[in-house]
Amino acid sequence: MKTFLKVDYAIQSILFLFIGLGILLTVFTRGDGIFLSLYTYLILGVWQPLSGMIHSVISPSEERAKYLVTVFFYLLGLFLFAQVIGIAALNMTYLLSSLMIAVWYFVITQRAYDQQNIVRSFWDLEI
Repeated sequence: MKTFLKVDYAIQSILFLFIGLGILLTVFTRGDGIFLSLYTYLILGVWQPLSGMIHSVISPSEERAKYLVTVFFYLLGLFLFAQVIGIAALNMTYLLSSLMIAVWYFVITQRAYDQQNIVRSFWDLEI
């Protein structure tokens, strides 16, 4: 569990770093960096729910359960909304709302990571 949490936290951190890098490239170049952000965002969007499901099996927590329920209803609502008004109208709404959910899950993972890595004494240090 502890190893998977470290890997999960590292992967999410790197993906968020690439998203931020793509946004910076978009601002300071002709806008080509947006593709880096969007592709990385897609990978993050697949990784986080899978990670949440794996963590829920390994060590269930109420926060992760709420996250998974939120993602389920978000995707269901997105699908139904797209059927009613069309997919083109969802672009900005989809990006902003899913980014908030992604940051929420990153905070959940960061808290779990920090909680596992509390050093109580010298003998708790991992080298």
